[in-house]
Amino acid sequence: MTILLISSDSIDTQMAGPGIRYWEFATRLSQAHRVILLTPNVSSLRHPNVEIITRTAAAMRRAMQRADVIVTQGFLFPIASLMLCRKPLVVDLYDPLPIELLEHHAHLPLNAAQLSQSYCVARTLLLLQRGDLFLYSHDRQRDYWLGLLTAVGRVNHQQYRTHPDYAHLFARVPFGLPDEPPTPTASVFRGDGGLFRPTDTVVLWGGGLWNWFDPCSVIRAMREVSATRDDIKLLFLGVKRAASDTTGIRIAYATQEAMALSEQFGLSNRTVFFSEKWLPYHERQNVFLEANIGISTHFDRVETHFSFRTRLLDYLWTGLPIITTRGDYLSELVERERLGIVVEPQNIDQMKEAILRLTDDKAFIEQCRANIARLRPEFAWQRIIKPLETFCAAPTCTHRMSLLTRLLALGELYAKTGWYLLAYRGYQKIFQKMRTLFPSPKNQSRRD
Repeated sequence: MTILLISSDSIDTQMAGPGIRYWEFATRLSQAHRVILLTPNVSSLRHPNVEIITRTAAAMRRAMQRADVIVTQGFLFPIASLMLCRKPLVVDLYDPLPIELLEHHAHLPLNAAQLSQSYCVARTLLLLQRGDLFLYSHDRQRDYWLGLLTAVGRVNHQQYRTHPDYAHLFARVPFGLPDEPPTPTASVFRGDGGLFRPTDTVVLWGGGLWNWFDPCSVIRAMREVSATRDDIKLLFLGVKRAASDTTGIRIAYATQEAMALSEQFGLSNRTVFFSEKWLPYHERQNVFLEANIGISTHFDRVETHFSFRTRLLDYLWTGLPIITTRGDYLSELVERERLGIVVEPQNIDQMKEAILRLTDDKAFIEQCRANIARLRPEFAWQRIIKPLETFCAAPTCTHRMSLLTRLLALGELYAKTGWYLLAYRGYQKIFQKMRTLFPSPKNQSRRD
């Protein structure tokens, strides 16, 4: 089989979660299939069994013609060719974008934010009509997607009488972690000339500071800790988008707020440290192995309920006891399996006590590490990707859209998009872009 993977995010030495996911998909599926990986960027990565192509409209059409199965999140490229293609389509819904965009664009003016989210919902509904298999991360997400599948008519009497559990439409394929244990290759922050002493306890925030996370509560907790301890340090890693990112996604960051609060408390470069540099994907273990605690805190919002915090998996991979806030799927796992400590959102006292306990309670720390080692194989990429491998080996078409209905659905999406552009004043942005691309002679003379 020839598998076409269409990545919505950049794939290179520095990668965020979606790029990592599709790189891992590609390398593992290539063990049994021919794999074409389309990326929005020009990638420097190479793999002997993966054909990596920079995505253009023409390259995408040619790749679709060669493919037996297509796997994609379905965003950040023209959708017409995907809709008109007759190949089996796997829609990767591990990250519920209609929900996430509520946080992604919370910083935008209301019209702009609603334009983006409305289009995202309309496009998602189209993908749900066209898809043949849908990937999800956990049961909360499955329930959400089952509701939307009902809304587009995929849950009906004909389907229910043959597949009452709808298992034929779903595959649980969450984010994974490497199959091999981490091996250090270099010292990054400890030792001679490093930020931290060998005896320091390092609390690691192992990813970006997106706006739906709550780094400021951790900084407030660290202010309390630093009043009596100078051996506990907090490191924020990769506080901005990866340098290889070319998607142009406008994301709300909590970076400036966190840095300003740290400066206000006098903690910067003494107790709290920010590293803007994104480490190469295959070298990230060097920082994680030098840390003692992995932390991830978020707010009590609807995005949290459906999320799958991928940064926690690197903590599991490198054996770091975890501090996380309650509300998401993985926090339930941390609490149930005793992988660390779960605290209430924005509870500074609980965060402080959790940091101190995972610094001083050696027996509890070792218990957490033992539990992590026991659980870790369940999230290995080679294990969690098996449902996708099974489908790719014998793909089936479960959708019932004819060419006519696909054309009509595509036209409906275009009509909705036009309406959204009018309703939410998106045409203003188009005009602004046109003025940039085609400046009038009068404006050009002014600049000259």
